Amino acid sequence: MGFWFFMLLSVLLIPGMLLLFGWMFRAHAPQTMNYVFGYRTRRSMRNADTWQFAQAEFARLSWRWGRVELPVGILAMLPLLGKNAGLVGVAGSILCGVFCIPIFVIIWQVEHALKASFDENGKRKMI
Repeated sequence: MGFWFFMLLSVLLIPGMLLLFGWMFRAHAPQTMNYVFGYRTRRSMRNADTWQFAQAEFARLSWRWGRVELPVGILAMLPLLGKNAGLVGVAGSILCGVFCIPIFVIIWQVEHALKASFDENGKRKMI
């Protein structure tokens, strides 16, 4: 039971971080560009407008993905309650790996949104 609980917490770590970053960037996004904290890519750091856009988009997508992954993780781990540690460990590890995929999807989505909204110099495209 103790190992199952540990694996549940491990599985929920990524969705929890996505929710935390989604909330944090929505409520307290870094206002100025910096090299320490925030969604930092070459495209997002072109100017203040691209920076603010990227922080807001990252917050929105992180929150959305975290809200999807959290219940999926709980529901996937519940049938493993009371099973042997080997099965719980393998299943939990696979879930952790699968839950990492949306992190790359979020990065792709933010970069795609930046590219669709701004030109290569960081100026907003007229729609």
